[in-house]
Amino acid sequence: MSPRPFHIRERMYWQATVRDAKGEIVKVYKREVGHSFLTQYYQIIQVLMNQTYNVGFSTANVNDTSNTPRALYNSAGIPAAVMATLAAAGDANSGIQVGTGNAANTGATFGLTALIATGSGAGQLNYGGEATTAPSGSAPLSFTHTRTLTNNSGGSIIIAEVGLVVHGQDSGSGSRFFMIIRDVLGVAVTVLNGNNVTFTLTMSYTIS
Repeated sequence: MSPRPFHIRERMYWQATVRDAKGEIVKVYKREVGHSFLTQYYQIIQVLMNQTYNVGFSTANVNDTSNTPRALYNSAGIPAAVMATLAAAGDANSGIQVGTGNAANTGATFGLTALIATGSGAGQLNYGGEATTAPSGSAPLSFTHTRTLTNNSGGSIIIAEVGLVVHGQDSGSGSRFFMIIRDVLGVAVTVLNGNNVTFTLTMSYTIS
């Protein structure tokens, strides 16, 4: 009899919670299933695995968020920096990003269709710092990414797409950013002026 195969089920969920300036909850949007790990995710995983411990390094051309191929660098000295997501407040280059576009993903998707910039100008949101939780549970095992964005633009902003960007380094020691997850929301999130929205990305794994 053949051994019973193991099945690994990987799931992602996005949830948005809108609050007013006093911190009172205005609306909790229904949790949506995330569908889209992008090509860059698997390319980066391959780079992390394609090396001998403490010996040498590997490179792979990975398109960054400007759609420019980068020779992604990894060595025994900096493997953890390849998938950094903990962006500081005001830094919209990595971590959770939001946008207004609704184009479908393809195998060549490299970033959001229309990124909402950080700031207080028209059409902008103030990006808070990125936070993660440690893995918890056993069936399933899960952890989260969380980011709060505040609307001080003077008008309402509608968020239609969300993504997760990692911060890495290329072979020339340049600082680069790579989107590994992007989803178009089934229900767009409206953030009125003065309100904020917290996006939580839950990544869940079950082995059966």
